[in-house]
This record gives sequence, C-alpha cells and structure tokens, in this order.
Amino acid sequence: METNWNEEQLVREYANRDRSITDWRLGYSQVLDLLGDVKRKRIIDYGCGSGRFARRLSDLGARVYAVDISEKALQEAMKRPTGSTSIRYQLIKSGDLSSVPLSDAAVINLVLCCIRDKDETVRVLSSVCEKLPLGEPLVICEPHPEGVGHAYVSYSSRAQGKLKSGTRIKVKLKGLSKEFCDYWRPKQEYFDLVEKSGFMIETVREPLANQQELFWKDEKTQAPYLIIKAIRGEK
Repeated sequence: METNWNEEQLVREYANRDRSITDWRLGYSQVLDLLGDVKRKRIIDYGCGSGRFARRLSDLGARVYAVDISEKALQEAMKRPTGSTSIRYQLIKSGDLSSVPLSDAAVINLVLCCIRDKDETVRVLSSVCEKLPLGEPLVICEPHPEGVGHAYVSYSSRAQGKLKSGTRIKVKLKGLSKEFCDYWRPKQEYFDLVEKSGFMIETVREPLANQQELFWKDEKTQAPYLIIKAIRGEK
C-alpha cells in the first residue's frame, strides 16, 4: 500500500522534523551548494511538503514556487512562520506544472523515492524540465539506494523482499510514530530516468559524515543520500 501523504498525523509529524541533522548536514546543504547563489532567482521546489526547504531558499533571497500533491502538507507549510513573502505554495496533480512560470532552477528533495512507476517519474522530471531554460539546473536529493538496511541518526530503512526496481522500502524517521513506505530503484536507473527526461547529468555527490564527529552512526561509512545536479539539455 502506498503512503498516504494526506494522512493528518503523518503529515504533522513529518512537518515537525525541521532540524533533522542527517537531512540538513548531508542532504539539503549539498543541494544548496550545488544550486549556488539563489538570490533573486525563481526556483521550483517540487514536492515541497511542509516547506522546510522552500523556507530556506526564501531566506536566502529566492522567489520560490513550492508545489506539492498533498493538500495536508501544504496546509502545514502555510502555518509555518517565515520572514519572507516570496514563497508561492500551490497544490498540483503529479507531473502538472502548467500553472508554474518559467524558472531559473528547480529542486526535488526526497520525492522520487515515493513514486514506484517509472513512467510517472519521467512525467514529473519532464514537467520540471519544461519549466527551465536551456542550461539551467535541477538538483535532486534521494535516499541512497545502497543505504537500505543502515541506521542513520535521523532515519533507518529496510527492504520488504529482494532489492529490485520498485521494491517497497519501510522507512523509520526519528520523530515519527510509525514507519512509512518508499520505493527502491538502483542508482543507474535514477541516472537513466533523469537523462530520459531531457537533462544532462553534471555532478553526482554521495556525501559521508565527518569521521571526527562522534554522534554520527552509519553516515560515516555509507552515504545516506544520492544527490544529482542535472542541466536542461535540448530534447
């Protein structure tokens, strides 16, 4: 059964994870670094959820088009305080960015892992591609395919069956009262789907934690996130 991202308790608990250390130190910080200076840029945050990353982009001076298919998640996002009015939250259908203007960059954080179907994944990526000028970036952050079975500070996961494309993954996040479901795909499949959607892959990062910081768990030896920077090419 797919995770229901309109389930009120799940969405509320997920929204309260704003300071999850694994996410920010080894995921979102890398996305920001790959985006570069975002001041005065228009950025699409596809699958923005409760808006934690959209708020960070806004604080850095970006104009953010924060879209999601979950009405409950967007309701949580709009409850959260922000010192800026430069975030536009919008409910969409999966892969439909028809109401979003042409932008300077886009991010997709921890979203593609929620989509089992490869064709739908391509629709989502292609919809983002169509909203970027030639040569502009999309940065994607996903749970690392090789991280299944590892225990990180902020989350852990395990497979339900043999790992193959579409295998259901049970995920336990720190701060959530119950597990939820993601879908696994191999690293090369991520690359293939990104390129099939009109992008050229520029950079791949698989960051590990600082060995000197003793609080980390498996982050020291296995990257928790796969981060891809891709540039819109000519379809």
